[in-house]
Amino acid sequence: MRAHINALNELHKEQARNRANAIRACLGVIPQEWTPSWIIRDRLAEAWKEVFGEELTTVQAWNHIRFAMRNNLIRISEGKYFPGV
Repeated sequence: MRAHINALNELHKEQARNRANAIRACLGVIPQEWTPSWIIRDRLAEAWKEVFGEELTTVQAWNHIRFAMRNNLIRISEGKYFPGV
C-alpha cells in the first residue's frame, strides 16, 4: 500500500512540474511588464493557444494564473501582475 501511495505522490509531483513548465513557456511569450490581472489572464490564454493550439476558458486561465502565483512565476505589486519568469 505504501508503494502505491508513493507512486501516486510521484505522479502528482511530475504533473505539477509539467504544468509549471507549460505555464512558464507561455509566460515567456507575453510582454514582461506590470499589467492588471485581467489583462495578464487574457494574454496567458492567447499565449496558451499560440504555444499549444488549445483554447483556455476564463476559469482555466485564472487557475493557471493562481498556480503561477503559488509557484513564484508571477509577481504582484500594487494590484498589478508581472510575469517574472
